[in-house]
This record gives sequence, structure tokens and C-alpha cells, in this order.
Amino acid sequence: MAENKLPNSAFDSGSFPQKLSYLKEVILPNSITEVGDNAFGGFPDLEKVNLPTSLEVIGSAAFISCTSLQEIDLSNLEHLRKIGSSAFKNCSAIPATLKLPNTLESLGSWAFANTNVTSVDFSNTALNGVESYAFSDCAITGDLSFPATLTHIGNGAFDAATPSSIKLKSSNMVSLGGTDVFKAAKGTTCTVYVPKGLGETYNVDTYWSP
Repeated sequence: MAENKLPNSAFDSGSFPQKLSYLKEVILPNSITEVGDNAFGGFPDLEKVNLPTSLEVIGSAAFISCTSLQEIDLSNLEHLRKIGSSAFKNCSAIPATLKLPNTLESLGSWAFANTNVTSVDFSNTALNGVESYAFSDCAITGDLSFPATLTHIGNGAFDAATPSSIKLKSSNMVSLGGTDVFKAAKGTTCTVYVPKGLGETYNVDTYWSP
């Protein structure tokens, strides 16, 4: 494994004989820092994978459609910087209350789409953006709190969420990628908190004003 990376498509069920599609458990070495793109893509029978605390990157579609994978705790990954596009889309391993590590900077499109997430707090992360449809079809409720590092939220990122409040800490306005970022929240009661002095900026913005 070059540079402590589990290669792209390393365990992709399409890259091996059919019998390997029934893989149930994988033990990764503690030295792994990156799980490559589509490493475990489409393994419906995979139940257990350990994620070493040394992990820095989870690649695109790394665990997409792993529908039997047992719950994993991402909060323990104290070096994790990036979760790629569709990394956990349609994956059973994501708990309803999602805890993300403070080191997380990048969250790709569709990363947690169609998972069981109903609550997530970003406030202690280092996120600079939540890309399009990252939490699509996730019925998130309660408070959505974002860090001061956040600059943008992609369209449809929280299309099924009905939060009671949205808390923004960035010193500049957080840009929205379209009209459907909080699609399901339209017509509901939701309070948006912004830093002092930015209220009017948000009020007149095309996407935030509704």
C-alpha cells in the first residue's frame, strides 16, 4: 500500500471474483491514513471495518451502499480532515446522532445522503463547506450549529431537514448554493442566528431571505 493508503477500489466488489462480494469483515492496519475512493463500494454483506485513529481521508464512495455495516464512530478519528463525495451514501453504519471530529475540514456532496442521521452538530469542526446534497433525505431536526470556518452550503445539502434553529458564526455571510438547501424547512418555524452586524446582509440575500 503506497504511502499508507488503502488503494482506490481496493475491495470494490466489481474488481474481484463474485465470491469476494460476500466479504464480512476487514481489519485495517493502524498505519492507514487514507481509505481510497470506492474501496468498499457496493458490499451489501460487509459487517465490520475498523477505522484506525490515524485516518485522515475517507475517499469518495468508500462505503457507498454498505447496507449491513455495523455502526461506526467517526468522532474518534482525531486526524480526519476529509470525507469524500458519497462516502457513506446509503450506508447503514451512520448513527442517528452523528458526531464528527473537530479536525474535519471537507465534507463532499452526497457524503451522508440517505442515511439515518436525525441530529448533527458541526460547531466544533473546522468545516469550510458542506457540499451539495451531503445530507439529502436525512430527516434532521433540532438545532443545526455551524463553525466560524464555514463559507458555503451546497444546494440540497439539508433538503429533508426541518431544524428548529440554524446557528451561523462566520464573520462573512455563508453562501447558499441554491433555493433547495433547506427545502423541507420552508413554511416551518426556524430561527436563524447570525453574528451581530450581518442581519441585513442575510435578509437581502436571494437564497437566505426566504
